[in-house]
Amino acid sequence: MLGNDEVLGAIALYQQWQEDLVGLFRQASHGQRLLRLGLDADLEYCAGSDRLDIVPQQTEKGVLKSIGTVK
Repeated sequence: MLGNDEVLGAIALYQQWQEDLVGLFRQASHGQRLLRLGLDADLEYCAGSDRLDIVPQQTEKGVLKSIGTVK
């Protein structure tokens, strides 16, 4: 599998935690910050999948654009 270090790390994390993404997010520093702010529901939302019917593509740093829809 080819890719940059961030992609390989993200894939490995997902493979290990795909059945408990909320548990992973609760351990991450930003997840703990959300918990301290009382935003538990945000972690649940972020752990969900297939919430949107668009496919985003990063076209430049900080810019996401839709490249199509999922049917």
